[in-house]
Amino acid sequence: MPKIGFIPGLELILSAVTLLPAALLLAMLPQSGTDRLAETILDRYADLSLEEQMRILARAEEAAEGCAHPIASAVSKLHAEIQSRKISATPYQPTRAWSSKAYAPALKLKTQALDAKSSTWQKAARHFFPSGPPLHGQEWDWNAGRGLLIAPIQAIPPKDQLARLLQGLWAQPGLAKAWGQVLLHTHPAMAAPARYFNLHWRDRTGRIYAGMRLADVWNSGEELEISDVEAVAWLRTVALENRVRSPIPKRMHGQIYERIRDSFQEWHEYHQLRLALATALDPGQVVSPLYASLGLEINLAWRVAAWDPQKMAEILTEHSDRPSFFGTVLTLAKETPPLPPPAPNLSSLMREAVIQVAREEGLLGLGRR
Repeated sequence: MPKIGFIPGLELILSAVTLLPAALLLAMLPQSGTDRLAETILDRYADLSLEEQMRILARAEEAAEGCAHPIASAVSKLHAEIQSRKISATPYQPTRAWSSKAYAPALKLKTQALDAKSSTWQKAARHFFPSGPPLHGQEWDWNAGRGLLIAPIQAIPPKDQLARLLQGLWAQPGLAKAWGQVLLHTHPAMAAPARYFNLHWRDRTGRIYAGMRLADVWNSGEELEISDVEAVAWLRTVALENRVRSPIPKRMHGQIYERIRDSFQEWHEYHQLRLALATALDPGQVVSPLYASLGLEINLAWRVAAWDPQKMAEILTEHSDRPSFFGTVLTLAKETPPLPPPAPNLSSLMREAVIQVAREEGLLGLGRR
């Protein structure tokens, strides 16, 4: 993948546009552990009925989104937009893959799902991911191809959600980032590759590797087997071609492989830009390595969009690729009048707002309880 560097010309406008510190974008995590005040709140919260817990949690989330902070305002707008669109959610399925019966029936593959206990799975993980395999299903995600929010495999208990809010994090890990992607994935043409690469990898013998999406193995940079199932599925659903059928002649393997690789690179660049922008709205989330050095640029992009997800989506619609997008951001920044000073740390404001709700609910020994 091409390397990304600092955008030429950005340093020329730093004196005219006050940038928020990196801590605001990545929302520095508070000190580890839960202090006594939080412990008191959580202990009393745990004694309540589930109905009461959910009611108070909803109040706490609303208070956090209502903080006088641009990121909180952006997330609040996203929340309202998701509700208005009635976006559905489904749990993460670690072995969801293309159907061999639909795309390569002649091969009569015996599909076998392998998980991390399998030595074959472990060998593939070492090959593709020397630093460790991907960990999907632990937080919320967005699948633009299916138009669905992807929920964690394990639901997060209300007490743990309130504990996160007391730490200055959104209640559900990855949810704000997923909401952001809903609005920022603006190009319908990218839905098909998003659907394709978010399914899981199968080797030529029919074995599906749990938790290893096609996107993950292609992004590894390593050579990989592509079964006829995945090859024909890409031709049908992404390239919209129907002339090639399984079994695919060996002479065509290389050409199809290269086409899928090029398709992945195009989709990956498209997706990673939007993922990086959405990550800036979710305290505690880590920006992907591809954009880890671009905190100032991402910051500036949100500033010129006035931290409005809809406005950011409009910019991305007109300027979809990375060079065009950041070039436009630079131009808009030069035309933007000086902005007010950076807002206080988001995590601190969220914590204060949630503690106030807890106080009103009598979880500190005063109030209604």
